[in-house]
Amino acid sequence: MKPRNEHEREVVRLSSRIPQDKLTDGQLKWLVKVKYGEKAQVFRGKFWCPNCGKYVGEVGENDLLNSREIVCPHCRSKLETETADTNFVPYQIKSRRIANGCDFVLFCQKVEGYQVMRYFSVRWESKLLKGIKSFSIQEVVRTWSKKGSPLVTESVGYGGIGCWYWDSPFSRYADLKLKGKEYHVNPLEVYPRSSFTDEYRRFGLNNVKKLYDHYPLYKLHTALENDHALTICEAGWYALMGKYLNLVDEHDRDNLWTAVKIAIRNGYDNAEKRIDVWYDYVKMLGKLGLDLHNAHYVCPDDLVAAHDNILKRLRKKEEQQMLKEMSEQNSAYRERVARFLGLKFKCGALDIAVLPSIYDFKYDGDVLQHCVYHGAYYNKQNSLVLSARKDGVPVETIELSLQSFKILQCHGFRNKSSEYHDRILGSVKAHIPKIRELAKNNISTNNIRANIC
Repeated sequence: MKPRNEHEREVVRLSSRIPQDKLTDGQLKWLVKVKYGEKAQVFRGKFWCPNCGKYVGEVGENDLLNSREIVCPHCRSKLETETADTNFVPYQIKSRRIANGCDFVLFCQKVEGYQVMRYFSVRWESKLLKGIKSFSIQEVVRTWSKKGSPLVTESVGYGGIGCWYWDSPFSRYADLKLKGKEYHVNPLEVYPRSSFTDEYRRFGLNNVKKLYDHYPLYKLHTALENDHALTICEAGWYALMGKYLNLVDEHDRDNLWTAVKIAIRNGYDNAEKRIDVWYDYVKMLGKLGLDLHNAHYVCPDDLVAAHDNILKRLRKKEEQQMLKEMSEQNSAYRERVARFLGLKFKCGALDIAVLPSIYDFKYDGDVLQHCVYHGAYYNKQNSLVLSARKDGVPVETIELSLQSFKILQCHGFRNKSSEYHDRILGSVKAHIPKIRELAKNNISTNNIRANIC
């Protein structure tokens, strides 16, 4: 794509000064160490050094089992066998005694007021007893960001024939070209000694790893124009910035910003330590209509206890609201099925009757753990729902069509059939003519009872 305006022409001019695929010696040394040389390789229950390719020790040995780091006795390289990352797995060597991988890494630098993000695809391969066999890099995406200007993206070809390796959709050995859309690459690592413009440093990028753990760097351009997001980051609440920017409802966003200002003004440390708990706590305060300008609510000494207390209050309010709604819906339901409400019949030890209220729908749903209540079956205009109970306890719930007068479903606990299933079906089918007559004539049952089974 050709540059369409002066801004893009300036980016193309500046980009020509940065050689594609070129890294400094220090960057390459870090890349080889992080992407390859720090993790021990595992083959047939043994640790191998990725740098010299020689045997280090058995996986199950006590001295290795109790340590997260081992030292290669041959080249003295320090190798990780386990880290605090629960997803860490030592490189598993498979066929032909070869270990390999392909990932993305990010290098950041500033060029004449622009924040440049350079994304590299990295592929490495090693072999036992020989160490590093191949190591190659390719710059696949380069973004240019500046406050007050749109984001500009350069990229190699994306997708199609000649893609960059089997797990990367970027074309191999292609030149970076201006693109009209953004590619959101998610790198595995970020170069810790990256340089940033003053605008980006306001995000707290002196700690790149901490910020990146909570918020992807490629989204920072959208946050440059948001002073609230910058203030949250300056306070060191990196995880909260992502939550704030992801809020769609303006009312929720305003509530959160009000609470953040009060917390920062009062130097509230508990929010930063338990950001997820505090975020949920503030949302509940807003739902209860409590004053978010009041530090008494926003900055509790015991955050967990305050969270639990507000949660109980919110549940009580929601239950009251639910009961109010159920009362309104119950009146409409009883009016709709009034002609069937007196219909009851026995089937041995079972009593089968039309559910007389929405509260009974909830009772059946809670006891039998199915969705007759949460699925709002009481609102289905062309269905009649009955309950088969033994000593007042639901055994199965039956849905009958008022159009075809066929049993649509009949389920017991967790939508399974009970031991009375066949008898219940037979009893309901025997009373379908009476139900059809009531539906057709629109007359009241007047407590019609039957003992047919």
